[in-house]
Formats: sequence, structure tokens, C-alpha cells
Amino acid sequence: MATKFDSLQSLFEFEMREIYSFENQLVDALPELIEIANDPWLKKEIAGYESQAEKHLEILREHFARLGIEPDDHECRAMKQLLDEAKALKTDGSDPRVRDAALIAILQRIEHLGMAAYGTAAAFADELGHHDIAAQLKQCRSDESNANSSIAGLAARWVNFMAAKASA
Repeated sequence: MATKFDSLQSLFEFEMREIYSFENQLVDALPELIEIANDPWLKKEIAGYESQAEKHLEILREHFARLGIEPDDHECRAMKQLLDEAKALKTDGSDPRVRDAALIAILQRIEHLGMAAYGTAAAFADELGHHDIAAQLKQCRSDESNANSSIAGLAARWVNFMAAKASA
């Protein structure tokens, strides 16, 4: 984060652009992530991310318009790195069951990035008096947390067991 911030407002706007980039990158990568997954339940879980990300993007667009912020062509580098790691799984030669566990680990890091980003932006919005925006950002954070719980549950119920069997 080499950007210089002159106010909490400018930092808030940066965070909103980070989140917008994060969600757009995820939507763009979903078809490839589904292709990387082997387990049908994992594929279904990943496919479900699209509607949530699209809903979050719409909320962000509304707030950008309301606040007079341009989303511009900002790129969230953390998300790019995580997606690059996931895409590398496609050609790494791993057993598909182990690859699914690795993909879930990356997806959980993505969800945690989302929880942190939305939580931070919500705190900034509250401090700046944008309480209605903060409330929606907190709901988005909750959505990210629920998605994390769901993917973690899939790992605990099935995927990690199958990965362990592949390693035996």
C-alpha cells in the first residue's frame, strides 16, 4: 500500500476500491476455480460465490455513486496473489483429492481477506458518519464469514478425509 492518505475519507475510498477489485477478480476467476475443483460439492460451493459477489458489487456500486467515488482500475494485489496460487493448482500434478483440500485452504484465505476488508471499511464508514453504508458493509462481512464457515464445513466433513486417504 504505497498510496499516501491525507484523511480517513481517502483511506475509506481506497478500502472501497480494494473490495470492489477483490470482488471483480473473484467473479472473473470463478469459472477457472470451478474447473480446478474435483469434488462435485466443492464445485457447487464455488459456483455459489458468484451470486454473493455480484450482490456485493451492486452494493458497492450504489455506495460509490452516492459518495461520488470512482471505482477506477485499482487492483487488489492480495486477491491477485491468492487467485494466482489457486490457478497454479491446475497444473501442479497433485492428486485431485489433495488439490481440493489445497483449493479450500486458498478459498478460506480469500474469505478471511473479505472479512477483514469489509470489517475495516465498515469501521471507517461508521467513523465518517456513513452509518447506513457501514451497516451494509457489516452485512457483507457476515456473508463472507458464512461462506467461510460453509467451505470449512465441507473440508471438515469430506474433503480433508479424502485428501488424507490419497496420502495413505
